[in-house]
Amino acid sequence: MAIPYQTEDRQASEPASPQPELAGGDIIDLRYLFIAWLKWIWVPVLTALAGAYFGYQNLISFTPQYVASMTVLPTGGFGSGAATAGQMEAIANAIGLGSMGRDDDTRMFVRMRQLLGSVVLAERMQEKHGLMQIVFADSWDDTTQNWKRPEGPEFEREQKTQAFLRRNPWSPPDIQSLANYLGGVIRIETGRLNPFKELFAVHEDPEFVLWILETVFFEAEETLRERDRLDLSQRKAYIESQLDRQSKIHIQNALLEQLAVELGREVALEASSHYTAKVIEPAYVQTQRTEPDINLMFGVPIVLGGIIGFLSITLLAVFRRESR
Repeated sequence: MAIPYQTEDRQASEPASPQPELAGGDIIDLRYLFIAWLKWIWVPVLTALAGAYFGYQNLISFTPQYVASMTVLPTGGFGSGAATAGQMEAIANAIGLGSMGRDDDTRMFVRMRQLLGSVVLAERMQEKHGLMQIVFADSWDDTTQNWKRPEGPEFEREQKTQAFLRRNPWSPPDIQSLANYLGGVIRIETGRLNPFKELFAVHEDPEFVLWILETVFFEAEETLRERDRLDLSQRKAYIESQLDRQSKIHIQNALLEQLAVELGREVALEASSHYTAKVIEPAYVQTQRTEPDINLMFGVPIVLGGIIGFLSITLLAVFRRESR
């Protein structure tokens, strides 16, 4: 019986395994950081001043612009095609053509918004108004009637930067450039009350900004009107051709009803002065030009500069602490 006694005694005398302790280097003393911040306080001051200088440069380069605006009430389209969508679906299935109804996604104002940045509208504006030579006047040479490449050391430095970043170098403006301009020149926002919409355009020239807002809006409307006029003509011709081919009375009656609907759409299309939206408040130029946001222009760079300075001091202090 002595052997078990000795084993228990030996086990009892063994020391417990030591618990892991946190290394001193893993703990950062806040007092040490405060001392480092106070010692190097001039660093965030300099970075904040650099932010203020950056804001000042933005203020110098800021150019006040005029704002033109107009208020419109979007329309739901012309005619009452939505009421006969189920009927047209039945007719199309009966003659094996599939759906002929109109989707809600083709609402007139939505289509107009989509058209604003399209090549179709850009081609129309260029053909009727020569807008490229107006918008990109700095790159147009009236003498040679050709596009000219900008010159100067600043432009050359910019081109070298573009090449270094693997970005496209300068090229003469084309119709896609005009389409991109038209897509960004007009901003559409919700009005004070739904469903009214506010249209805005901004430019340095008050006469041009008023002209571009009105012209782009009405040219987009006229483009959609012409497209729908052609579509309506094709739909009428198709229904009339089906009337001659169909012998079933109920299908003929349904086609006649739909033909009457298309005729009503034609009247609405040609008679209405507004198409995608009714102008509630005509376009006008606001008397006050745009002003710089001083808080945003100076506050953000100064705060970011100070934060960068304190982060730099903190990282330096931690690195020096760890290297000891």
